[in-house]
Amino acid sequence: MFLFEVLSRYRLDRVYTNSKGHKMKRYTIAIFAVLLLASGCMGIIINGSSEEVTFNTTPTGADVSIDGAFAGVTPLSIDLPRGESHLAEITLDGFEDEAFQIRRSADAGIIIMDILFTGGIGLLIDLGTGAMYKLDPTEISTSLQNIAVVGNTINVSMNPVR
Repeated sequence: MFLFEVLSRYRLDRVYTNSKGHKMKRYTIAIFAVLLLASGCMGIIINGSSEEVTFNTTPTGADVSIDGAFAGVTPLSIDLPRGESHLAEITLDGFEDEAFQIRRSADAGIIIMDILFTGGIGLLIDLGTGAMYKLDPTEISTSLQNIAVVGNTINVSMNPVR
């Protein structure tokens, strides 16, 4: 409602003459201004400030902890903040624990679009929200290794890599 009131104050059907003598209707200028403002932060618009990471294990039912906090049981999909790297730990009784580093890296396409479309202002916003980054890997699949305890000896059976 507010936007309609603001726009209705200005007669958008009037013709506007710019400094070079070119005539434009005001609604064309309004549409251009809205598009320019909407492109202010390309990372937020395109990516958002979080990214979905999926965990699958064989066997299923393993506990997944992200940065030391329990996140859920496999199979699991969880949104993680893009602005920082994460440590994922997978545990299941009777199997070896596994750890994975989920790293953040700058998304060059977002940086270029922020500079081109916003003159760098969007880059600062995307940097602050973490939206200019991407996480890698976004899918973690692993076969957990069985642990057999015989007396004081731990035997680990290795499954072949496929």
